[in-house]
Amino acid sequence: MPKEGETLYRLRAGDERARLDKFLALALPDISRNRLKGLIESGQVRIGGETIAEPAYRVKPGAEIELSVPPPTTEAAPAPQEMALDIHYEDDDLIVVDKPAGLVVHPAAGNPDRTLVNALVAHCGASLSGIGGVRRPGIVHRLDKDTSGLLVAAKHDAAHAGLSRLFEAHDLERAYLALVWGAPAPAQKMTDQLFSADGVFGPDLLARTQHPGSHFIYERRGGQMPRLAPKPVVHEVAHGNRFEADGWRMEVAEVVHVQPQLTCLAYRVETVEGMTIVFGGDSAPTDRLTSLARGADVLLHMCHFINGAIDDDRLTSCCSGHLDAATTARDAGVKTLVLVHLTEMMETPGIRERVLADVAGVFEGQVIFAEDLLDVPLGQIETQPIR
Repeated sequence: MPKEGETLYRLRAGDERARLDKFLALALPDISRNRLKGLIESGQVRIGGETIAEPAYRVKPGAEIELSVPPPTTEAAPAPQEMALDIHYEDDDLIVVDKPAGLVVHPAAGNPDRTLVNALVAHCGASLSGIGGVRRPGIVHRLDKDTSGLLVAAKHDAAHAGLSRLFEAHDLERAYLALVWGAPAPAQKMTDQLFSADGVFGPDLLARTQHPGSHFIYERRGGQMPRLAPKPVVHEVAHGNRFEADGWRMEVAEVVHVQPQLTCLAYRVETVEGMTIVFGGDSAPTDRLTSLARGADVLLHMCHFINGAIDDDRLTSCCSGHLDAATTARDAGVKTLVLVHLTEMMETPGIRERVLADVAGVFEGQVIFAEDLLDVPLGQIETQPIR
């Protein structure tokens, strides 16, 4: 029997084995994934009478699942405190405020009050969503104390769940402005660490350019002395950059892969002959790549796994599967889709044929499985005669 004020959900699993957290998220869309993960880890889920506290637990087909949702705790709820709010937008579902630098978003150790949450509680009253936790009612995302900018808060649980899904799927675009002193150049720094005299390849390059044996091989392979060390010319690029040179022009867009450790970019190259090639940057599905590839002749797109065979967010949130690539190609209206970054999943006999059939069910253009040293065709692929 549920305790007083507690909500008890009884669910039955379907025919497929699924992660517990993902199963609950699909079955209970009005509860955010973060909230469900916290409930699982705090021992609120029982399967077959056994408490399961691991979100990645695989639910067996037909399993009986009980989820207990305790009533909201009121003891540590932030007190309403009147503070000036710079409100940019507000309706019955959400509020968007401009958080100034120096203001903490929610109560925490060392900042028990006078936070943005205290001000929101005072402004919104009892309507503010409690789904983010007692100390973070309504908060969907946060900004650091010393960062200023727009922050959205939900006024009820359904809005909180919907906004959380948008953030998780990267369907909201966020822009950051920073002032930088100096001119950081990560690509230049990496190039120097590889090719400078004291770089990783420094001793090797010294031997290749100065040793007589290397000179002999160099000349035999068509080189002309003196043999010079490489001096790469580095141009830093970033999202939104456009470049033009004789015979081509290029557009750059940041896509979703392994942020924040690396900035991941996709490129659209257009030639004077009117051909357009887009390099997808090993991206997960994102509208930015779809827009960048609009109408391209060729799209080189990651196909790292088979959709449906892997459902671990650690991979699916940063990479693309075969149906992800097909959907992007279809929505962008490209002519040829080249599947790159293939893994061992595609090597089993019969699997590539299945992948190709799945992709063809979504995308009607030409499909190519990439190989080393592949000359990518830019037009219609002609059938070769039998010799």
